[in-house]
Amino acid sequence: MDEVIALFDQAVSARESRAKAKTDEALAERAKKGEVRQLLMDVIFRVLADLSIPDEELGGSGC
Repeated sequence: MDEVIALFDQAVSARESRAKAKTDEALAERAKKGEVRQLLMDVIFRVLADLSIPDEELGGSGC
């Protein structure tokens, strides 16, 4: 019986390790996407705050 419990414990532990690795990978990917979004927002805000660019040239929707 001890052997069965040990095998079960190993199986659960291995599954938990894989799940943690997948979670860590997903969090790292989310962080990378957040960095890209932040860089984009930095560029957009720089353009919007540039007073040398007339309002008519901002947006591009033609409105």
